[in-house]
Amino acid sequence: MTSPETVLLLIAAVIFLGFFGNLLFKSKGIPETLSLIFLGVALKFTGVFPPGTLDLFVPIFSQLTLAMIMFNVGMQLDLRDVFGEGAGAIGRSSLYMFLSVLLIFTLYHLFGGSVYQSLLLGAVIGGETTAAVIPFVAKALAANDGKLLANLTLETVFNSMVLVVLFFVFLNGYENSVPLDLVGVGTLLATFLSQFSIGAISGVLAGVFWIRFSRTMRMADYLYIATVGYVLGVYALVSALGGSGILTVLVLGVVFFNFGKFFPKYQLMIGTGGYISMFQDEISFFLKSFFFVFLGLELSLGSFASGATWLVAGGCTAVLAVSRLLSTSLVDRGRDANSRKVIFMLMAQGLTPAVLSTTLLVDNVPGSSGIILIATLVIIMTNVITTLGSYYMKRGTVQPPA
Repeated sequence: MTSPETVLLLIAAVIFLGFFGNLLFKSKGIPETLSLIFLGVALKFTGVFPPGTLDLFVPIFSQLTLAMIMFNVGMQLDLRDVFGEGAGAIGRSSLYMFLSVLLIFTLYHLFGGSVYQSLLLGAVIGGETTAAVIPFVAKALAANDGKLLANLTLETVFNSMVLVVLFFVFLNGYENSVPLDLVGVGTLLATFLSQFSIGAISGVLAGVFWIRFSRTMRMADYLYIATVGYVLGVYALVSALGGSGILTVLVLGVVFFNFGKFFPKYQLMIGTGGYISMFQDEISFFLKSFFFVFLGLELSLGSFASGATWLVAGGCTAVLAVSRLLSTSLVDRGRDANSRKVIFMLMAQGLTPAVLSTTLLVDNVPGSSGIILIATLVIIMTNVITTLGSYYMKRGTVQPPA
């Protein structure tokens, strides 16, 4: 059994690795995701955590992490940016997801994956771009192109939201053995639209209510703690009612920090929003750091020796690169060439595929270990692409738009 002192030392190591990894990312463009995953693999190799130690903990932690991250993303999204850059960001993201999910499904099915396994893999890694790369873009672009940054931020929100809902629709179809004929596809589509609508409406109502509550309780201590509890409660309740809890907390965050810009009587009191946002950002950093270590703990050094897995992961990464190139070339053809290069390079994947892939273990989906390994390798490869792109951006190969 692992001693309490060992656990505390490991927690300290993860926090410091995440902290210094974040500094390294901001200065050199090297995502901390890679070091955290490899720390988890190393811990697995040392045997500090016996097999099965985290099996009960990771499923709950994964949902907690995703809920907090999506709420934090929602708080950072300005609706004025949506109106200005929404069409381009959503158009590119939709085409990127459609192409990559379809091609990854085809590729994995050709390699022997079942129809639902292939659909699930497509939803896990098909077209996600992590919000972690956005702060570095702000620094890399000397001219600080606000419209481009808003466009990329909106893309990360939209693709994460759609892929999460799509994943759980496919997972529900698998668990209920929904046939993929005309009737079955209609059922899946209806489920998708139902989860979206329930999640969006619930998020708006929950956000408006919490604004009124926060205004009333503005002088109360620990309002930020109550906000965390409220977010988790709303997420769990909406999920239990058949809606998308992830979409709900995302919309809740957007409404909470944007509603007052359009309706003055719903404005948050001075300082309230900023304090909650800062606290929420710190929680998200803490949870994200630990989750990538947990992802590494699900792997082993031997699992990286499979040539077939590397072939599939490499093929999926190539699919993502081609899909992103095509979607950027078609949707953003009105932008200058340097901006298109910036958009293409920012294809690093992160928390969403990590959480979704480990969710398969909870539901005992056959082949889930293989999907986790493929998703992890794709996360590593896409982060390498973004790291190299960031390096060249800093060296001036990609110049800021005029």
